[in-house]
Amino acid sequence: MEVNSVEKICKFLISCAFQRCRMLDDFCRLSVYLKPEPPLVRISGMHRTSVLAWMKMFYEIVICSSSTVSDTGIGSTLEEFHELKYQNDPCLASKWDGVLCIATTRISDKEIHHLKIDLKEVFSSRRLVRLPSRTKNGAKFSGTEVSVSMYEEIDGLLTMLSVFVQKMLLLKPPKIAVELSVESAHCVESQSQSIVLQNSCCALPMHSENIDHLKLGFQEYVSKHGNRLVEACHSCFSTGNNLKIGTGIAHSRRNQQSTGQVMEVVIIISEISIPAESSCLRLYGRRTEVLYFRDFFPCSISQSSLDALASIEWKNYGLVLKRIGDQDGVTLLEWENLPPCMHIDIVLHRYHKQYPQVLWRVIYVIFFCVLIVMKLWSLHCRQFGHAHLFLARVCFLTCCRAMMLPCTGNNQIDKSLTRKGVKLALKELKQNNAGVLLSERAVKICSYAPDLAKTLSGLILSSHDKNFQGECFSLLGLQFQENERNIVENCIKDKIISVVARNDRTSWGTRDAPCLFVDDAPQESYGLDEECDGSEEALGYWDV
Repeated sequence: MEVNSVEKICKFLISCAFQRCRMLDDFCRLSVYLKPEPPLVRISGMHRTSVLAWMKMFYEIVICSSSTVSDTGIGSTLEEFHELKYQNDPCLASKWDGVLCIATTRISDKEIHHLKIDLKEVFSSRRLVRLPSRTKNGAKFSGTEVSVSMYEEIDGLLTMLSVFVQKMLLLKPPKIAVELSVESAHCVESQSQSIVLQNSCCALPMHSENIDHLKLGFQEYVSKHGNRLVEACHSCFSTGNNLKIGTGIAHSRRNQQSTGQVMEVVIIISEISIPAESSCLRLYGRRTEVLYFRDFFPCSISQSSLDALASIEWKNYGLVLKRIGDQDGVTLLEWENLPPCMHIDIVLHRYHKQYPQVLWRVIYVIFFCVLIVMKLWSLHCRQFGHAHLFLARVCFLTCCRAMMLPCTGNNQIDKSLTRKGVKLALKELKQNNAGVLLSERAVKICSYAPDLAKTLSGLILSSHDKNFQGECFSLLGLQFQENERNIVENCIKDKIISVVARNDRTSWGTRDAPCLFVDDAPQESYGLDEECDGSEEALGYWDV
């Protein structure tokens, strides 16, 4: 990855720390610490707590400001820093010298390893400098800290990191406590203020699916008007009834091209009246903001996912997509016919189910190495003279096989996953909320429902046959005493609209019509949209 800005290296360090915490699969803490100070060098030791057994240390060389990212994950293997490339840019050179100060240790290590990486160094052998290590005195803990010193205004850096960390917290990591804090430079004594803090406690069970955590986090994001507020807007979201949520999970086939890739989609439709306060106004107006995560990392949406959003037949859901735009790196969908009181928000998250891929490659190689040793031993016992040739051939094939395993899927897989995940979320919205996202044809049919209901209710109430009226009331689920015209008319109208909404699909072929006045009539499941035919061969229907 090419580093061309201070913001990019800070985001990269936070993402790596988050991944190390996920790989540990235990309670962890991720801390981002900003400090504006005059030239200063401070080194302090580590200490641990009894609950999380997490490490916190400071090794800072501060010029104008410093950013320190620490975590209590599995410890760094330094592999994530090998592919970093420092862009030869005068603007970047004036803000950062390309030096990373790293302290890391694994649970099995007896020392804390201190290193310094100079990304400006041309020769790879000189980039890494190992500094004197420190003993752990028999303590058992793991963690990593990376410090960066830069000539950068602390306010701008704080704003950028606050938005970035808050987006990461949309995923609601169940075992990771995340904190962003900044030290004040205006006080005689050092004081730090927590800007973003999330405890590992969560309303969901610890072992809930990722989609459940994403759904909860995105719901909070929408209720805060895109994190513009500290708490949920009570004037707009006093109850949860005006939030309609649909989720979709698309799995790829676990073959050579797509090793267990998953696309999770959450779509929220909020029905809000005209905003009463200026804080309730959306940052992007009535346009839909599309958030995108890749392997638990907020980033710009891929072009293949954009193509998938553009290729969806939105008219089948009563929507007309006007254009897909971009503003300050944020993807926005603009609609032609969205009602004034309705707003749509979308979040996409694609990741590998078998994460991390590197771990599985290592296991794959180790497994084959064991087989090689066993084969060599049997050959040695038979006094076979060409064992070294056999070893070379098998090692070569094993390495080739491990290197052939891809880290990412191709664009077609990404497009297919996005299409299927979005349509599954839209389908759930239609199923759980009658009358929402009706197609143009269904809306036209529903427009005749009031007149039809008025005619039917008039026929029922004008009849002098009490037995006939009783049977009609029974079919409608009403008591005989509830014979007011408005009650009967509204009940029939709701039944008609419910049946139309239940039957609203993209394919209108010949099929049995559902019963109008029986609630427990068998319902057919929604089939795949017709635009999927032939375009999602990489995905199996039963993979969803």
